[in-house]
Amino acid sequence: MTRKVAVLRPEPGASRTADHLRDLGLDPVVAPLFTIEPVTSNTSNDAQPDALMITSANAVRHGAETIRQYPNLPIYAVGPATARALTELTDQPIHLAPEGNGQSLIARAKTDHIHHLLHLCGAEVRPLDPMGIQIDRQIIYRAAPASQLSTALITAWPDLDLILLHSPRSSALLDHLATAQGLARHHITAIAISAAAATAAGTGWNAMKIAPQPDDDGMLAVVRQLCQ
Repeated sequence: MTRKVAVLRPEPGASRTADHLRDLGLDPVVAPLFTIEPVTSNTSNDAQPDALMITSANAVRHGAETIRQYPNLPIYAVGPATARALTELTDQPIHLAPEGNGQSLIARAKTDHIHHLLHLCGAEVRPLDPMGIQIDRQIIYRAAPASQLSTALITAWPDLDLILLHSPRSSALLDHLATAQGLARHHITAIAISAAAATAAGTGWNAMKIAPQPDDDGMLAVVRQLCQ
C-alpha cells in the first residue's frame, strides 16, 4: 500500500510539495490549514532603506509591486525557495540567510553593514532581535486559518503514515482542530520544519522528527530517510 502523507501548508506551496512526494512514490493528502490573502498596506516608507528583507515566498508573490519600487537595493532572503521566487521577478542581488531563518538573515545584513531594512512580511511575524538595525515592516499578506479540518484530511486520517508541519502556527492549529475532532495521532509520524513547530504540535504522535534545515527540502529529506 502506498504510504499517505498529509500536506498542510498553504497553496501554491502545498501542490509543489505534493508533486515531490508523488515523485517519491507516496500518496499526498493536500489539506491546507491556511489560505493566503493579500493585504493592502497603508504603510508609508519615508526613509530610504538600505536593503529589502523577505522571509517567505508569499511575500514575493504579494509584494512584487513594492519590490519593483526599489530596483537598486540588495535583497536579503530567508531561504532558497524565497530566492527562487525572487529570481523570477528581479535581477537584484540576493543574499541568503546562513542558517535559513530570520535571525541569521538579520545577522548577515549586520555583517554587510546594513543599517535600515524594509521587511516585507505577513501579518504574523515572529519577534526577532534587530541587532541594532532599523527594521520597518510592511505587511502585505495574511494567512487566514481554517475553522475545521477538511473532509479529505479527516477521511484519510486513519490511514496516514506521515504529516508535514511547515510552521509553528500550522502545528498549533492542527493540534487544536484534531483534538476537537477527537482524532487519535499515535499512528502518525510528524515531520516538523523546526523545533518550535515540533513543540507547537503537542504530544501523542507516533514519532516527531525535525528537519535538518528549516525548509521544504529539509523536510523531504526526512521523508526520504523514513521511507527507505
